Amino acid sequence: MVTVAGRVSHTVARLSDTPFTNLHLGGARAPASTLRAQVTEEVWARMEADCEKVARRFGGCLSLGIDVAVTSDRRHHVVLEVNALGDLVHGATDAAGRTPQDAQLDALDAGRIAC
Repeated sequence: MVTVAGRVSHTVARLSDTPFTNLHLGGARAPASTLRAQVTEEVWARMEADCEKVARRFGGCLSLGIDVAVTSDRRHHVVLEVNALGDLVHGATDAAGRTPQDAQLDALDAGRIAC
């Protein structure tokens, strides 16, 4: 999940038959809807809330890329790592059609965060 100005703005799923989902190690990218269909609305809401809680811990960062894993029972999740400066997620857009970079510029323009 990518946060911009403390809010989840974009989500991309990564899939793999192994524990490694890195794209350069054979993992594949999938739309967020693929993952969202596998968990309840409650689980999804908790994932977003926890990512936003993590973002508050890094209050000075405009954008973070937060890697989250869903447990095999699909009822829980774990934050694996937090990447400063967000994440380069080609082709990911939000409901308004903005890329993560567009959302970052909008947040700066709106004065929601200072550089």
